[in-house]
Amino acid sequence: MWNEAWICDAIMSSRYEIQCNKNLVLGLMEFWCKETNIFVFPQYKAAVSLEDAMVLGGFSVLGSVVNSPLAQE
Repeated sequence: MWNEAWICDAIMSSRYEIQCNKNLVLGLMEFWCKETNIFVFPQYKAAVSLEDAMVLGGFSVLGSVVNSPLAQE
C-alpha cells in the first residue's frame, strides 16, 4: 500500500538510525567559526547549521547543551 501511495521510501528513510561517529564530529568541529557561525574549510565556506551537524552526527536536537569538549577515546 505504501508503494502504491509513493510514500514507502519516505517512511523507510525516516526509520533509519544514524550512528554517531565521535571522531567525525570532533574533526568537523575543528572547522567551525564561532564569529561567523559557519564551517570554514581550506577551499570553501559552508553555511551548515549546528542543528544540521547534530542531526547528521546522530545527536538529539532536544538534548542538553554541550559546555565541554567531547572526551576522546
